[in-house]
Amino acid sequence: FSSGDNNPNPVGSDYHGTHVAGIVAAEANNWTGVAGTAPGVTIMPVRWYGSGAWTSTVIYNSFVYAADNGANIVSTSYNMDGWVADPTVNAAYQYLYDHDVLHFNSAGNGSAMNPPRQAFHQTLLVASTGSSDLKSSFSNYGTGVDIAAPGSSIGSTLPNDTYGYL
Repeated sequence: FSSGDNNPNPVGSDYHGTHVAGIVAAEANNWTGVAGTAPGVTIMPVRWYGSGAWTSTVIYNSFVYAADNGANIVSTSYNMDGWVADPTVNAAYQYLYDHDVLHFNSAGNGSAMNPPRQAFHQTLLVASTGSSDLKSSFSNYGTGVDIAAPGSSIGSTLPNDTYGYL
């Protein structure tokens, strides 16, 4: 979507989606790399951010494509604070919600209380915790943040059959 080329591969060093997909779906019991929390699930890679313009229309079309093609969950970990007042992005979130698709997004990495993205009531915001199960120093937090999950120094998949910690 972002480049209009139907290529879901990450652009440059923007491989966060690959890393998150591995946390969820990496094959288990193969003695290689890491094991996902839900091995065997199907991942639908959609690149909505990358070399092309990141517009509200790209976000909307990406969400509609995912919902219309069988996605049950959409996970995005992008700073959505600047999109809060955008009617097209709000319609995108509502489209997922109306089609019973759960949407997860990061609470953010600015150590901020009550980030603007909490205005998206159709999404679940996830704060980051560290190895001691306390909020990561960088994680946003507040009344609009729904859950917390490990988000510091997590080993997972990276492009080109490699692994690393993010």
